[in-house]
Amino acid sequence: MLAEKTIPDTVLRKEGMRKLNEWFGLVNAERFITLIIREPFDYTEWQRDLYAGLTADELFEKANATWQRDLFEGMSVEEINNDAVEYCKANPR
Repeated sequence: MLAEKTIPDTVLRKEGMRKLNEWFGLVNAERFITLIIREPFDYTEWQRDLYAGLTADELFEKANATWQRDLFEGMSVEEINNDAVEYCKANPR
C-alpha cells in the first residue's frame, strides 16, 4: 500500500472547496460545511459505519473505481490511450 502524501493546509482547503463546489455546487457545498460545523460529528465512526459489511475486495473495488474516475476525468479515450502507451514505454516489465 502506498503512503498517503500530506499536503499543506492551504492547498487542502483550496482543493477541498474546489471539489465540494464541483460535486455539490456553491450553495450545497456551503450547506455541507455548515452541517459539519454545527452538528457533532465523529468522522472515524462515520467511516466505520459507511463501510460496514464490505469485504476487503469490495472496499478495494470501490476505492479503485473512484481513483480511476478522478485520474481520467475530463480525458478523451485517445488521451488515456496515449498516456497508457507512454507509461508502458517508461515502465517495461
